[in-house]
Amino acid sequence: MELKRMLICLAAVASICCTSLFGQDVPIKAIDAKAKRVFGLFIKDAVDLADEYERNGNLERARQIFEAINKLDSNAPGINDKIKALQDSILNSNQQVHDLDTTKGWTQIGIAVGGKSFRVVTAGTYEINLEGQLTVAGLPTGDVKTNGMDNDFPLGALIGLFVDKKGKPGKVFLIGSEARLSPNQDSVFFVKLNLPPAAKVEGEIKVGTSGWLNVPVEK
Repeated sequence: MELKRMLICLAAVASICCTSLFGQDVPIKAIDAKAKRVFGLFIKDAVDLADEYERNGNLERARQIFEAINKLDSNAPGINDKIKALQDSILNSNQQVHDLDTTKGWTQIGIAVGGKSFRVVTAGTYEINLEGQLTVAGLPTGDVKTNGMDNDFPLGALIGLFVDKKGKPGKVFLIGSEARLSPNQDSVFFVKLNLPPAAKVEGEIKVGTSGWLNVPVEK
């Protein structure tokens, strides 16, 4: 909340400094020049503050301040590069490794933050055995949102699903070996192998995550 108020003040001061006082009987050019100097110092202080947040490990707050600076002065040198570097650092932080139980269906991996990105990287191998007899009608696929498979995705690929706070599942999506994900709202993140109900699996799969997954949200 304190950071939000600070960013609002930053925008307000910048707006005042960048507005000429038309219609006033005063030396406008001199005042505008002074306003420009004040604005420059204000931007410098904001950059210093963002750098201090970064040095203390709060990369998200640093990114928010640089984003605000960029909106006020899109020509500020190095700001876009700094934002991108911070975004990459955030995405690579908070690294976790999860063991996927291949004998089960949908498995909860963690809590995702709405509008924030996280990365998924997978590794491992497994074997598939089919139980029961097959017919010429083909392999029953079942319902992918329970314990079946989706024919739109490769057989055996890792797939994902977001479930919102009300327990409503969203659209199933492909993860494969690696993916960058960003849900529209706070959600629970699930994964499973894209296999039919008749498939029995043996093997070990590691699901690595980083970024905005299982991260406490600041109020």
